[in-house]
Amino acid sequence: MLLFSVWMSGPGIAETDSPIYRWYYMLFFVCWIIGFFLQTKERTRVAGVGLTLIPALYYFVLLIRAATL
Repeated sequence: MLLFSVWMSGPGIAETDSPIYRWYYMLFFVCWIIGFFLQTKERTRVAGVGLTLIPALYYFVLLIRAATL
């Protein structure tokens, strides 16, 4: 997930040169890490899986869309 976030936030990949928009892609990595750590406790496991799947599915959809073009 870190690799995809860094790749998407790179200056050659991002849609704009504005650094603030490039940092938005790093929020997906932060969301993934929080979800990963929430999975360690039994009470928060379902919320952790949900938070982990959000960025993973987003990058998967981007990958599929790029492959079909």
